[in-house]
Amino acid sequence: NCNLVGRYFKSCVSVLETDNMANVIYVKDARNTAQYTFEDIILESKAMQQAIAGAENFAKNELIQVILIEGEQGSGKNMIAQAIHNRSSRANLPFITIDCRNKDIDLLERELFGSAEGELSYGVFELVMGGTVCIREVEELPPDLQEKMLKILKEGSFCRIGGKERVPITARLITTISTDAQIAEQETLLSEFYQLLALHKVKVPALRERSEDIVPLIEEIKRRLNRELQLSEEVIRYFSTYSWPGNVRELYNVITYLSTRKEGVIEINSLPFFLRKDSQKDYLSMFDECHSIIQNLENRGFLNESIEILTVFKEGKEKYHSFGRKALKQHLEEKGLRFSEQQLRIRLEKLQKLGLTIVRQGRAGSTISPKGEAFLKNYLKMVNN
Repeated sequence: NCNLVGRYFKSCVSVLETDNMANVIYVKDARNTAQYTFEDIILESKAMQQAIAGAENFAKNELIQVILIEGEQGSGKNMIAQAIHNRSSRANLPFITIDCRNKDIDLLERELFGSAEGELSYGVFELVMGGTVCIREVEELPPDLQEKMLKILKEGSFCRIGGKERVPITARLITTISTDAQIAEQETLLSEFYQLLALHKVKVPALRERSEDIVPLIEEIKRRLNRELQLSEEVIRYFSTYSWPGNVRELYNVITYLSTRKEGVIEINSLPFFLRKDSQKDYLSMFDECHSIIQNLENRGFLNESIEILTVFKEGKEKYHSFGRKALKQHLEEKGLRFSEQQLRIRLEKLQKLGLTIVRQGRAGSTISPKGEAFLKNYLKMVNN
């Protein structure tokens, strides 16, 4: 099969053959392989059918150079980005993904545009050789880089860092953004930049908006896991009405967990505790607020990072210390977590909005609130249960 052969070679090595890059070889890893096609996407529901129809039209129209995919965390945005690439005339060219989360501005800028300072290095817009660049979580892009990207997309060319030569953009750009980000409220994206990206937008429905797809998705997940799993009718009905705040990713994790249980038929009392109802109501009532906070943080993709931030605050409170943003950033870096100033600000504002932290003005610094301590304690109980 020629398509399979083409996709195999795409996932291995791309040799850059332009005049200036004849001796450069770019080795792609699995994360930069466009392995999914539109045929891999479950779309029994009308909501998903409409979204994919729009994505296919964009994919085939080579006049469209910039596409935005918008949806909640875990809804399948990256899968659709890969499918768009594989449906386009660029399918046999590289597909490279850049994730904006937890990267400082200097690293992101070099990854995107390369550098002419010292030893020449190439950014993804050159390495992709006319293929597709996918920027994930574009709302995490620092404002200075947003302004630079806006200017570059308008002009159609860029300069490497420290260079003067103009490099034309021949790649298609796909960006993804989380609708949970509340862009307008938090001003995480410059208005003009967002408007340019959103000229051709694919809106991915949340799983709760496509309940007709839940059973087919379960069957597909079972097939991929290659495991036998039988769910009771009560469980199926419950899954069809549950809100799935983590969307398809949450469904995948739940089915993966259930597939490890050595039971004939999965009943309600076999579900993970946060999914149980009726027989577990008394137990769940203790963690209702905790679960609500978890959902809120997971929808933003901040859960693990928030736990680390709250842990730093709690450890400081035990020693009668509070932290300013700079000191907190240093403590997090010691734990291996790196944020730009903007990224850390967004996370701290979210924790404050949920009432988990107390923010003091001036040099007094911030600390964990009583509600934050209770949440952290209950969360650790839940994960260690």
